[in-house]
Formats: sequence, structure tokens, C-alpha cells
Amino acid sequence: MHYHNPIIPGFAPDPSIIFVESEQTYFLVNSSFHFYSGLPIYASKDLQDWVHIGNAINRETQIPLNGAKTGIFNIESDQPLVPAGGLFAPTIRWNQGTFYVICTNFLTDDIGNAKCANFYVTATDIWSQKWSDPIYFDFEGIDPSIFFEDDGRAYVQGSWRDGPLIELNCTIRQFEIDIKTGKPLSEIKKIWDGYVGKRNAEGPHIYKKDSYYYLLAAEGGTFEGHLLSIARSRNIWGPYETAECNPILTAEGKVEDIRNTGHGEILQDGDGRWWCVCLGVRYNDGRFPMGRETFLTPVEWPVNDWPKIDHPRLEFSRDGGDMKIASALDSFKPSADTPFIHIRDPNLEDFRIVDNTISLIPREIDLSSLSGSPSFIGQWQRHFTDTAKVTLGTAFRRG
Repeated sequence: MHYHNPIIPGFAPDPSIIFVESEQTYFLVNSSFHFYSGLPIYASKDLQDWVHIGNAINRETQIPLNGAKTGIFNIESDQPLVPAGGLFAPTIRWNQGTFYVICTNFLTDDIGNAKCANFYVTATDIWSQKWSDPIYFDFEGIDPSIFFEDDGRAYVQGSWRDGPLIELNCTIRQFEIDIKTGKPLSEIKKIWDGYVGKRNAEGPHIYKKDSYYYLLAAEGGTFEGHLLSIARSRNIWGPYETAECNPILTAEGKVEDIRNTGHGEILQDGDGRWWCVCLGVRYNDGRFPMGRETFLTPVEWPVNDWPKIDHPRLEFSRDGGDMKIASALDSFKPSADTPFIHIRDPNLEDFRIVDNTISLIPREIDLSSLSGSPSFIGQWQRHFTDTAKVTLGTAFRRG
């Protein structure tokens, strides 16, 4: 089968993916930061054709984004970084008939105090958009993931911050959780410093294979030095052995069409083949105007060995095997109630959409503001050559 990258183009960072055998479908979620609706969910039958089916955060009262502020500061080598708060690096999982999306809502108050509000939402019917209200749990960090044992126990892994977010000192820590209530059932324990060693160890995911627990992490920031690394242990609590072949994915020092590769997931399809989804950027005249996108690449994972990840290519082919699940999504219909996005906490009553006409009530806050919700309604650009047309008009309301 022939594949094309990116599989989710245009602002689709930090992908997390699962294959649900009972539905013969892949489901993928991305970060959304300070945009509403949040945490977009995509579905595919063949890892190539994807449909946006909804958002895990889709009600104004579900998650507050008013504290998802934008900051401006320099990092190493005085490289400017303009980060936004909000919904960081979600993980999607399915267990015993329930879908879980676990995430961090990174918020900053009016005097600059930051808070990592970690939570998860659930749904039994992922197509319905009926996601629960958040269940919060205490964790001083970001990028949480869930691992479910066969005996029903659940463990949360995350990037624990050993200082302010800007300092980037972080390790992977874990605790057992009561998945019904969010209450901890164990202490929070450090399980890995990462391959680089306490520098940007983020986005952890645990997989069980060949009686090993494999711990995947993203490291090196999100620029040229971004990478994926891996470790393993016979016990979920460690100690974890760091792979000598690390990093198992990076574009640093290479001339690649897809660069800054890192933060992602490994999964096995219905035919037993292994894959990786990861973030990356496509350069265009020295820039990457589409931002971080989601790419797909093959993985070879021998028994009792480390995974070998091919660097993502814009086009590649792979033997389809039986391809029992390789069919287009013709029978699938997007269930999202709106394709539009807003910034932070919008008052949806300020926006009226009738056919091809959009009416909105202006606010004093504009797009240059580092906080608040301007009168903004938009859609993601998905291709370098997208064209958009709009006719502007002004209406006056007496009162």
C-alpha cells in the first residue's frame, strides 16, 4: 500500500493513537493548546485516510481555557519561544469498552503563577461526542499517559517538572490511579531520567511486549534536537534500562524533508505490523508555515529487541499483508457539530452561522492579546496552497 505524509496536516502536534480491534478502527488525538473546541479526534480504517470526528473538549463548561495564556521568552542560544498554555499532549486509550483521553490544562493566573491541571475525560461511544466532564488528579507535571494492566490496574505516567516550566528540568514519574475517581493508589515515583538525562523528558507512553515494559519518551525540546527515546524493564516500576540505540528517531544532523521529528506513539495494527506516528515539520523556503503536523512511518520491532523506526518520508510504500482493515472511510461521516475554532473561552452566543454567512459581535480584545478571547472564528489551514475567500460587511444593531 502507498502512503502519503503528513497523515494529519496543518497544526497537529503531539499525536497519540490507538487501534480498537472491536471497531477495526484507528483513533488519534492531538494537542490543541488555547483553541476551542479542544483535543480533536480523528478516525481511520487504514492509517492513510483520516476523518475529524469530533473533539474531546466540546462544551464551554467542560474545561476552562481563560488561563491558557501566551508567553514570550528566550530559551537556549537566545532562541525565542512563544508558547501558549492550555491543552498539552493528550493520550488516548481504550479499555473494557471505554475511551479515555488524559491531558494537562496548563494555566497561568493574573500574577504569573502557573498550574498544571491534569485530568481525563471518558466516552463509551466515541462517535457521539458525549465526553464526560473532567476527572482531575494531582500531578506536578505535563503530558500524562495511562497504562492499563490485564488485571484492571491503571498507572499514570507523566513529565514531572522539577522546577518552573521554562527551566525544562523534568523526569518521568508514575503512580497507580483509581481510574473511576482519579484518586492515587500509590506514591508518585520517578521511573526514568530519560536518555538525555533530566532535560525535556516528556510525552511518556508504556507498552507491554515480550514480558517487558517499554517506556517511550520525547526529549530534546521541540526544535532541531527533538527526538524519541526508549527504555525497558521487567517491572512496571523499573528499574528501566536505557537503550544503547537511542535516539530511536531524530532529524538532528540530517538533511530530511521532514524535520524536528519527535513526540509520538508506537502501535501495532490488525495484521501485526508496527507503526509510529510522530510530530514533525515540513520546510518551505526555510520556514515551516504549517507548524507541527502528524506523520506516519513504519517500525520493525523484533522479539526481545528494541524498535527500529524509519525516518518519516513524504511518500512510502509498505506491504499490505492481508489488509483486512484497509478500506476507505466512505461509510464514516464527520460527527463534529462545527468545523470552526475559537481562542480560549468564547461566548458562542457572539457568533451566528447561517448558511455561508457568519455574524459576530466584536470585542475590545484583539489577536495580539496574550490572554482573553477575541472575536475570532477560523479553520485550520491544511495545505501549503489553500485558498480562502471572504466578503466583509458591517451590521449595526440598535439598542
